[in-house]
Amino acid sequence: MANFYVKVVVATGTSSGLATFQQQRYRSILGARNVANTQAAYNPLKFDANSHTVDVLPLELSDLKAARTFAHQVLKSLGSGEKIDYLMLSAARTHLATAPGPNGSIWSETYIVNHLSQHYLVHLLRDKLVSSSSRIVFVSSSVFQRVKDMSKTSGYCVQTLVAHPLL
Repeated sequence: MANFYVKVVVATGTSSGLATFQQQRYRSILGARNVANTQAAYNPLKFDANSHTVDVLPLELSDLKAARTFAHQVLKSLGSGEKIDYLMLSAARTHLATAPGPNGSIWSETYIVNHLSQHYLVHLLRDKLVSSSSRIVFVSSSVFQRVKDMSKTSGYCVQTLVAHPLL
C-alpha cells in the first residue's frame, strides 16, 4: 500500500478531541479502552478518507499485557516500511491511590496507567521510534487545562497522588 499520509500518529488517551488533525494528512492509530465509543466520537468528524485514516485499537493501560498487545498490533499494522512520526501519550487516570491496583498488582491503577504502561509502550516501540526519528509527546492528563498562565505557578492546588498505596 502506498503511503499517501504526511504523518503517522500513534496515540493513547484520545477518546475524543483530535479534530485538529482533520486539517492535516495523518494516519492515526489510537489506543482506547472502549473502541466502539471512541470510534463513535470520531465518526461525526467525517475525515476525508483520501487524506486520513483513524484506526482505533483496544488498549487498557491498567494491564501491561494489553499494552504489549497494542504495541504488537501497531507494529504489525505499520509493517517495516512505514514509520511513526509522533507517539502521543496522553492517557491518564486521576484516582487517588487508596488500594492496590488491578490484576493483583501492588501498584495503584493511577501509577500503572500514567507511568508504567506509558513507559512500557515507549520501550516496546523503541526500535521503530528510533529508526523513524519520532517525536514522543507526553501529556499528563487534563491538568494542563487548569493552568491559565504558565509563568505563574503559585496559587494552584496540586493533588498529591502516590504510586504505592501501602507506602
